[in-house]
Amino acid sequence: APGTWGTLGSIPLIILLLWLQTPLIIFSLIIFLFTLVAIYLAQKVQIEFDIHDPQWIVVDEVIGMMITWCFVYDSNIYWMILAFLLFRFFDIVKIWPANYFDRLSHGAGTILDDVISGLYAGVSVKICAITFSYLLTNSVK
Repeated sequence: APGTWGTLGSIPLIILLLWLQTPLIIFSLIIFLFTLVAIYLAQKVQIEFDIHDPQWIVVDEVIGMMITWCFVYDSNIYWMILAFLLFRFFDIVKIWPANYFDRLSHGAGTILDDVISGLYAGVSVKICAITFSYLLTNSVK
């Protein structure tokens, strides 16, 4: 449940950045900086509390969802729902190399498994968007 809430929590941030018409390059830079800070802080927390990938760290889900959204970068609610569902799927299933990073005891592992899941989900959403566009265009003819 914390991962789902963390992913849902990313949506207002994504909507805000879209509303501000943030260029994709700036959006990507924000994700990159979030990722670096999150890796550092996750490592510190894991050392301090002697725990691996605590469920209450959800910034990794926020980063993963933001990465997924880079592949669509549109305010369409249907794409947002699909992006959310696909990201949650890939975050739960953890297809290689996400499962490799998930097993690392370093803060990088805590964050990077969601980065990989975000990439998988983003590519999947993009494939759906291209397929939908192709079908819509060719069904009219």
